[in-house]
Formats: sequence, C-alpha cells, structure tokens
Amino acid sequence: MTETESILNILKKVSSELQISIFLVGGFVRDYYLDLKSADLDIVLEESRDTFIEQLKKNLIIEKIIYHEDFGTATLYLKDFPAIDIAFARREIYPFPGSLPVVTFPVSIEEDLKRRDFSVNAMAINIFTADFCLLDPFNGLDDLSNKLLRVLHAESFKDDPTRIFRGIRFAARWHFKFEKETERLLIKAVIRNYLLTISKDRIIQEFCLILNEKTFISSLYLLDKYKLFNFIHAGLEFNKDTLKKIRNTFKHPLLIKHLFLENHLLISLSLIYKRNLSEKIIFFQTLNLSDKKIQDLIWTKEEEIEVLNILKTTHKNSLIFNLLKNRSPYFLFFLFMRADKRERKKIRKFMFKLKKITAIIDGKILINQGLKPGKEFKEILKKAFLIQLDMKYPSEIRILKELKLK
Repeated sequence: MTETESILNILKKVSSELQISIFLVGGFVRDYYLDLKSADLDIVLEESRDTFIEQLKKNLIIEKIIYHEDFGTATLYLKDFPAIDIAFARREIYPFPGSLPVVTFPVSIEEDLKRRDFSVNAMAINIFTADFCLLDPFNGLDDLSNKLLRVLHAESFKDDPTRIFRGIRFAARWHFKFEKETERLLIKAVIRNYLLTISKDRIIQEFCLILNEKTFISSLYLLDKYKLFNFIHAGLEFNKDTLKKIRNTFKHPLLIKHLFLENHLLISLSLIYKRNLSEKIIFFQTLNLSDKKIQDLIWTKEEEIEVLNILKTTHKNSLIFNLLKNRSPYFLFFLFMRADKRERKKIRKFMFKLKKITAIIDGKILINQGLKPGKEFKEILKKAFLIQLDMKYPSEIRILKELKLK
C-alpha cells in the first residue's frame, strides 16, 4: 500500500466516524482519471472542518497547521508527505475583472465546483460513499477522454485572466486542445486586454510556472499563437532562431546541472537575447530577481564575441583561468553554446578542472619563506596559483622556485 492510499484510508475512516461527506477535488481527481500518480490531496468539506481536523490529529502525525480563515482553508503539514489542503466548500464572486474574489463559505460542493477554472478540474470524489462516488456536473470526465479544456462559463477569463496561462500550461502538459467555444472566449479576452486588469507579478508568476514545465516548448508555441508574449514583456522574441537556441540549450543537461542553472532563466535569456542591456534589465526586474542575479544575466553579444576571439589564441591554463574566472555561470553557458569544438574544450577545462584546483601555496607557506603580510602578499598568492596552473607536475618547491623564493 502506498503512502497516498494509506492516507486515503484514514480520511475515509474519519469520514465514517464523523458521518460527514469528505470530497477529494481538483488535481488529484483529474490525475486519477488520467492514470497519473498524484499525492496532491485537496479536500473540501461542506461542514465541520475544524472537527474533522481534530479527528485527523488522532490518526496522523501532523507537524504544523496553517489556517487561512479569509478563504476557509487550512494546510496540514505531515512528515514525509506533501501538504494537505482542507477547505470549506466556497463560492467566489469577482467584483470586477481581474480582482481577487469575494469568498462565501460554507456552501454546497456543487456550488464550490462552479468556481473552478476548467471542467477537468471541476470534479469531486466523495470519500464517504462506499463506491467513492464521482461528482461531475460539468462533464469533465468526457472532456478528459476527448482531451479538451473547457471553461465553466462565458465570463471565466474575464473574472480571472490568469486562467489563460493555466490553460496553456495544462494544454501543453497533457497534449489537450481548447474546446471551440473556450478558444473563442480566450481570443476575445486577449483582444479586449483582460490581462491588463491583473498585476504584472501575477502574469510573471504564471509565465515562470510555464517555463518550469517539461512541455514548455509546446507552451511557447501557444503563447505565440494567442499573442500573449506582449503581456509578459514587449521585448520577448519567439521565432525560428529563438526556438533553435532553446532546443540547443537543452541538449546539454549535464552542463546545466553542473552550473546550477535554472530552466526558466535559461529560456528567458533566449527569448530576450537580442535586446539591448537596458531592455534586459527591465525584463529581469519584472521577474523579481536580486540585483546580483540580474548582473549575472546581462551582457552583450559583443562581449561574447570578444571573449571567444581571445580564447581562440589562448592556450595556457593561467590565461584561460584569468579570462573566465569572473564570468557568471549563465555567461559561460551561452559562451559555450556559441563556441566551436576547440574553444568548447577550453571552456569545459575551466569549468570542470581549473575551477576545482586547490592552491598549493598559501599564506602560511609564504610567511615561512620570510614574507610579511601586506599589499603584495595577495598578488604573490595569485601569481603562485597561476604558475601552478601552467605546470604539468606542480609542487611547492617548483612553484617557490618560479617565484624566486627558493
């Protein structure tokens, strides 16, 4: 029995003890019918939320509970298992387009399902019933079978325009299509600029979620198809050249892992690659990155070319090290992508070998040679390390001799 199955049995047991209906909703139900494994448990109750949680405490080791009373929700943190969200069934009303909803609870489960984004996410399983009865008022199961995404009402994208981005993420992830009327409503929402009614932060958050999906390339096509890039940032460019750069980037997963590069930043760099520095800075600021991180992500095409030209005539390890040592991991990666086979070998040598070498000569050794710490001390240590890099078989004695200290 899996951990998820074990917890489901506990939920059913508590449901039976309290004689109340407990509903599994959202992603877990959808993934169950897609034959996908999921430990993402979202639970909705029409009543007795706090009584239910107290009873759960007797059956589960709960490390922490965080309540969000404005929304009638609680998040339970368990040891060695994803957090469980427990909520009252609620109604959501949007006072104006793009606003956060006004929430009313508790209501019926049927009323709760009406507030969902797409029919495939508007299904619920009643754990209390012997046969785990499925509630499917919007025919989500049929849409799953037909690989369709369908909104629940005509004002859906107007109420919450982020559903446009979520729809694109879901369509790409499961290879679904927008149902015909839903696609018409999506296009209408774009034309009427409903996305301008929400904050840029909310748009960027959805954009980053898209870029961190395995199927992000399909999402990029959809963002382009529905003319959504301008709502993210006017400087983003998606065309054949950009797509080629992105595809080539992810042909080097080991290098990406070695440099600790983040997928969404690599893709973002490709999308804004041809823009000037000021445009890049403005874009990366919208991603809420630190100033230091932004500095790691901005450079000019001319800088890449200049470094590569120097690298072509550079063969000594010390010169390769000095040329690349202060460059960010993202610069090194894009430099590697631009380089030919010979220069790629030098960049790899720097990343996998030269950067990892430990200096043989340290301050203690220099003091033992009669040197006193001062302005030149640090420079001598740097020089000693560069000498070491160029030696086939470096040793303390040989390096000191080169420094004329032995």
